[in-house]
Amino acid sequence: MRILLLYIFLLMNGFAAAQNAVAELKFEEAEIAFNNRDFEQTIEKVNEFEKVLGGMTDKSLYLRIVSQKNLFNPYSFYADEEQYNLYVSLDNNIKKYLKATEKNGLDDKFKEIYAEGESLKKMNLIKDKKAWLKEKKRREDETEARRKYEEELREECKNNFKEYTLERLRTGVSIEEFQAQYPDILTGKYKSAKVSEGSQGSAVYIYYSKNINFEDKKNFVFPYNATTGKPIYDKTVHAVFVQDGTVVGFQKQVLYYNSQGEGNLDMNSAQAALFQHIQEQKDTLQNCANDIKYSSPEGQDMWSFDGKNITLFRDVYKDEKGKRWKMSLTTRVLKTK
Repeated sequence: MRILLLYIFLLMNGFAAAQNAVAELKFEEAEIAFNNRDFEQTIEKVNEFEKVLGGMTDKSLYLRIVSQKNLFNPYSFYADEEQYNLYVSLDNNIKKYLKATEKNGLDDKFKEIYAEGESLKKMNLIKDKKAWLKEKKRREDETEARRKYEEELREECKNNFKEYTLERLRTGVSIEEFQAQYPDILTGKYKSAKVSEGSQGSAVYIYYSKNINFEDKKNFVFPYNATTGKPIYDKTVHAVFVQDGTVVGFQKQVLYYNSQGEGNLDMNSAQAALFQHIQEQKDTLQNCANDIKYSSPEGQDMWSFDGKNITLFRDVYKDEKGKRWKMSLTTRVLKTK
């Protein structure tokens, strides 16, 4: 009988030793995974270690906590239920560790886990599941409302852009068809000149009445009457752009003030009116900065969207004595594709 009991005792000790060896191997694998920053694998190996051993230890709980800490993303707390569950588990594990090791003294690991617990407290996150679900729904509704608002804002900006691009005028037709449909724009005989090579490699031409010349002959802006030499104050379209035989854009005067009393404004008021118009157009279009692209070449303000460009050309001139001055603003609309 004694021999049998001894045999059973030795057998149990051998089994326990083998079990401890397997557990240590599992823990080594957990540490390797942690050092490789594979935190999910670390937790899996910690689970295997505790299963073999039959319970958790200080070192396995510590490794679980620091892995969970690295997996926890507070910015996704109300969007991802896995993050909520991870937070609850992490918080509980921290409390377990501090309670289990508080009698061991203030070693570095205790201080580290204590600090992590204090950090979680400062986040002031919701632990109650019902309260968390309610807050999650509130945030989802808020996000959806913001999305709808931004969508409405983009649609409003698109409509504003269309208004500035003179959508009522047809593009994609020949210059002859355009003149037949809008005889008041290209009246009588007209002439043309190359403006640019165009974005598609084919030249863009400007067509305008022979009664018009331009102060800026390079950019063909700031029109004046070719016969009288007087500026054009009319705000209707005075030029058309053609590429590959079809109309791709228009140009018109927005405002013109000068020292001769046209517009009944003094120089400072005229300059203020010019820049106010530019600012108002910026405010209208740039609420959709992600959709409508803005740039500002010298003397110009340009907006691009939906295959079209809107360019404001500004001319601000005054002599040294301030007796002669002019403020002019011309808008050009061009299709880019």
